[in-house]
Amino acid sequence: MKEYNFNVYAKDCEKGLCDGLCALITAPPVFVCIGSDAVAGDSLSPLVGSFLKETYNVPCFIYGDLSKTMTAREMPLLSKTIRALHPKNPVVAIDAGVGDESEIGLIRLREGGLYPGKGVGKSLAPIGDYSLLGVVSRRGKDAFSQLELTRFHLVYRMAAAMAAAINGFCSASSLFGGANFVGSFCKENEQPVSATRGLEPSALCGLESSALRGLEPSALRGVEPSASRGLKPSALRGVEPSALRAPTR
Repeated sequence: MKEYNFNVYAKDCEKGLCDGLCALITAPPVFVCIGSDAVAGDSLSPLVGSFLKETYNVPCFIYGDLSKTMTAREMPLLSKTIRALHPKNPVVAIDAGVGDESEIGLIRLREGGLYPGKGVGKSLAPIGDYSLLGVVSRRGKDAFSQLELTRFHLVYRMAAAMAAAINGFCSASSLFGGANFVGSFCKENEQPVSATRGLEPSALCGLESSALRGLEPSALRGVEPSASRGLKPSALRGVEPSALRAPTR
């Protein structure tokens, strides 16, 4: 598997990451930003998501930012939903990680997914076709405490570099067709009624509010009523009532 490593303090970091993304990714990607804004070290990926949405407005689907965080425990359910909604798009998973003292500040871009929460002892299935990992603190017995003590300056600088590289990739890649790309991409990737039909009820049960908020009504239309059982009320805020109306037999 191909892997690219750059130190955030290296002058060619952003360009190197951009070139790596261009070399690896062959279809418009979906970015999944995993983490929480409650802990300094773990806020790396949500900060990347916010940069991509608010600073650069990149023409890609972004899951997770500072206002709607996607934590490791939500990944098993969210992964199924993303695969159903974006079956033709590669998924790039972004997360913070721990490593040796000499690796702090390193940004790793590689083929293959990542294991969310692995650095703090969680054992979850991998997510993503590609991964972008920022080493923000030292590996140790209590990795969570290390993440709490991470300097936010480092996190901010790494997030800014990652987001700038992704924006550069979107600008340079032939996958993106200029100013009219956003509208055409969203139209081409609009999910038909069947996008979520056939999902097991458990695929949507228990999702946090941020996972579904803002979806177009058509994304959930036709889903069996049992599929949304157990969702928090806020999860469907903004979705038209017709979106969850039981399908006509």
